[in-house]
Amino acid sequence: MKSVIIYIILFFLPIVIIGQDINEIIGTVSFKSSKNVYIRFTNTSEINVGDTLWVNKGLDQWEKSLVVKQKSSTSCVTENLYNVEVNIGQQVKHMSISMPEKVAIDPKKEIEIAITPDSVVTENEQPTKNKKQITTGRLTFSTNASINPGQQSNFQRIRAGLTLNIQNIQQSDFSFQSYVTYRHRYGIDQVNTDFYDDFKIFNLSVQYKPSEAFNITLGRKMNSNIANMGVIDGAQSEYTLGKYTGGLFIGTRPDFSNYTFNTSLPQVGAYLVRTDRTNEGMAQTSIAIAEQQNDFKTDRRFIYFQHSNGLVKNLNLFFSTELDLYKKINEIISNQPQLTSIYASLRYRLRKNLSVSGSYDNRRNVIYYESYQTFIDQLLAQETRQGFRLQANYSPFKKVNINTSAFFGIREIIQYLPKILSQT
Repeated sequence: MKSVIIYIILFFLPIVIIGQDINEIIGTVSFKSSKNVYIRFTNTSEINVGDTLWVNKGLDQWEKSLVVKQKSSTSCVTENLYNVEVNIGQQVKHMSISMPEKVAIDPKKEIEIAITPDSVVTENEQPTKNKKQITTGRLTFSTNASINPGQQSNFQRIRAGLTLNIQNIQQSDFSFQSYVTYRHRYGIDQVNTDFYDDFKIFNLSVQYKPSEAFNITLGRKMNSNIANMGVIDGAQSEYTLGKYTGGLFIGTRPDFSNYTFNTSLPQVGAYLVRTDRTNEGMAQTSIAIAEQQNDFKTDRRFIYFQHSNGLVKNLNLFFSTELDLYKKINEIISNQPQLTSIYASLRYRLRKNLSVSGSYDNRRNVIYYESYQTFIDQLLAQETRQGFRLQANYSPFKKVNINTSAFFGIREIIQYLPKILSQT
């Protein structure tokens, strides 16, 4: 009897498969960032959040790679969960298998079935929220030494680093990030050093992200939207609405002597970011205001502005500036705005393996009027590091890079320009 049942199942199985329709929607990678990959389609009505997209690896070979996080009528924001290499312009497809007609399994009951590449959902099941836990980590160790016979300067240096990131812990809205290093030198007197001179924590944070629009982070972390601030110990929160992202942070700065947690260095601030995306690339503009203190006395108050632009093909522009709003010299406080930093760079990719860039740097020393009060005069007397830099990068082979650069200081240009003009 069992053999008869198996025969009947195998007989009707091809009929069920023939009754299925394979639907494919082809799209193109329009832009990618460190976290997301953006796909352009003619229509996304058949695509749902949580679906998996397939990437064309060439010769009609497709590989499962991208998971849809957000979508509009003609585009999708995806995340590369399978670490497959994806490039701008590469073809991507959404594939679904559906059974338009009902299959009568029992004359008294009919079940309507919809099949996708990743899941099977029946009328009695509800789709679950797709939050896959992703754990990545890296442990590195290196060592070098200096051996000078007859001298007392021999030493051996070790360095170890650990990175551990857990995204969507137990398929929840919580994620964990960490990056710590330890470096030490043996053979040279280390009497005046302690453990925290060698051990550094650059990232140790927990993030709660209930949606793509909102997140809050607790711990030590650098914010990519205000990277100039360095790491922040405390709480950071962001909310995105359309093209704009607003953020707040409150906490402390790391100790400026050994990078440990220091409650005497509070800071608070806010920022606003606008992001524009096209088929050619992305432009992002950020503005932030921050107050940094030492023992609740103003150490620094400033406005930070940053713009990066990749909307023109093969051309990247970056510009940043800072405006200090506080000054205290000889107990005299001034709130007059002062431009303290300008930096601009322009990079052009001539070929896939060849790029040239130029930059202008006019950044002054950052002055914390409470922390550095014993040598403020010295800092004020130092000149700014003004100058132009030209650079070229060439990659003749895979994983082989050749880089050359030249720096021209403003002072040197002013000094030698009359001589150059007199000779021409």
